[in-house]
Amino acid sequence: MSSVAEGEFLGQTGTKAAAEVLRRYGSRSNPLSTEVLYRAITRGGVKMGGPGILYRSLTRNKDFLRAGRGKWGLSIWYPAGAGAKRTAESREATEPDPESEERSEA
Repeated sequence: MSSVAEGEFLGQTGTKAAAEVLRRYGSRSNPLSTEVLYRAITRGGVKMGGPGILYRSLTRNKDFLRAGRGKWGLSIWYPAGAGAKRTAESREATEPDPESEERSEA
């Protein structure tokens, strides 16, 4: 992304800068790779240890959705709940129900 000016993301978080890069250069039909996002945001002045750290940050942020192997898009580009619903369902399946635990202790 040579269009990203040096220092334009100074003081921003990696995820905020990545969202801006996706808004400018990505789309639903053109998600961007972790590596492309990392190069763009570091050129813009974000200090980050490496692409792996950016990847982890994006996976933990509801504003981003993995749109293929190593590719990212903004959640608003995709149908409501497409990724979030699966994540919530998988959490419910693995987390114990506090009410059933209380009953078993009684």
